[in-house]
Amino acid sequence: MGDIRNRRERDCLELMPTVVSFLVGVNDAIHAAQGAVRPLDAFRADYRAILETTRKALPKCRIVLCEPFLVRAGEVTDRWVADLQPRQKVVCELADEFADHWVSLQIPFDDAVGRDESAYWAFDGIHPTCAGFELIAREWERRAGNLLQK
Repeated sequence: MGDIRNRRERDCLELMPTVVSFLVGVNDAIHAAQGAVRPLDAFRADYRAILETTRKALPKCRIVLCEPFLVRAGEVTDRWVADLQPRQKVVCELADEFADHWVSLQIPFDDAVGRDESAYWAFDGIHPTCAGFELIAREWERRAGNLLQK
C-alpha cells in the first residue's frame, strides 16, 4: 500500500482519469505468509484511505476494484491462499462501498488452472504470464468495459 500512497498523486490523480482500477492485496498476503504480518485492520484502513482520497480528488471518476488472486504454482502454498482470503473479503466489502464495478479474479484463475497448468497463468503463482494478463483483461472488460464506452 505504501507504493500506491507514494505514487498516487503523480501516477493517478494528476492525470485526472475518468476511470481508475485497483488490484491490491496480494503483496500483503505474501508478506503475511512469510512472517511479516500486516494486520487486516491496517490493510482495510489503508485501502479505505486510498479510495477516499481518490473519490475526493476525482469525484466523477469511476472506480473499479479487482479481486487479488493467487495461483497454486511456484512457492504459493495453501497457507498463502489462506492469508489472502480475508484480504479478498475486505476488497469485496470496499468494492460495495466505493466501486462502480467489481472484477472477480480468483474464480476465473481457478477455472483456468483447471484447463491448463498453473504456471501457464502465473509462472510463480503471483505474477501473471501473458496468458494471465489476458485473462485479467478479459474479465475486466466483461465486468467494467462499459465504462470505456462513455
